[in-house]
Amino acid sequence: MSSGNLQIAISGQINKSACGYFKDRICSSFLTTYELFRNSVKEELPVSGFYYILLNNGFRRYSDFYYINDCESCSECIPIRIHVNDFKPSKSQRAVWRKNQDIEVSLVKQFPSESCPESFVSDEKCALFRDYDYYHNGGEEGYSKMTLDEAARNLSQMVSGYSDVWNMEYRLDGRLVGVGVLDFAEDAVSGKKALSSNYFYYDTSAETLKRSIGVFSVLKEIELCRLEGIEYYYLGLYLPGCRKMSYKANYKPFELLLDGRWTSITS
Repeated sequence: MSSGNLQIAISGQINKSACGYFKDRICSSFLTTYELFRNSVKEELPVSGFYYILLNNGFRRYSDFYYINDCESCSECIPIRIHVNDFKPSKSQRAVWRKNQDIEVSLVKQFPSESCPESFVSDEKCALFRDYDYYHNGGEEGYSKMTLDEAARNLSQMVSGYSDVWNMEYRLDGRLVGVGVLDFAEDAVSGKKALSSNYFYYDTSAETLKRSIGVFSVLKEIELCRLEGIEYYYLGLYLPGCRKMSYKANYKPFELLLDGRWTSITS
């Protein structure tokens, strides 16, 4: 596995679980950790550089686990990224941008010494995350709304395990209406930078939903990349057969990881 002049060997394990996108399927994922890499290779590579290479090879992160889906009978999950300088917003995206100029957006960066900053799991954020989760999953049989403590544990898992997690906070008249969980990575040789959109949770009131705040968050994160000199913005997985994940093709041009190579898609 390589990125630029770096090549690394990856050790890990296969994990099988119910698919989060298609209820009748089983997902097979390859999991690894930074510690597994260091123990098996004895190579001096900072965790940010390690993650940069994994992003370039289609991996995602949850806590201190890095994973890539590799299912035998399904190839729906396709890693997608945007070369920031090539991106051009559509007419509708520009309209969403204008509509949300009254939203205040701020960036909070995690310090390397903090495993999970208190500001990332504040009561305000836990309440927003809990309500967002129930809005999207509460219709499932037997699904109950999380307590604030349960929301805090779930949110803590998401934002911990890596030293360069950022939060983008979105506020309307002082009220928190959205939070982007972002992972920053930097290549250890070239110094090139990448940003991964790990998760976005938001207020699900009718007023906020009318704003298309999810679209606005992607546009703000792309803007952040330009301001920070970040070359690639990783949007996670594109699933053409899954409505809630196929929207990512609306941000053009983009690149898909097909047969081990990033391929530019312009239309």
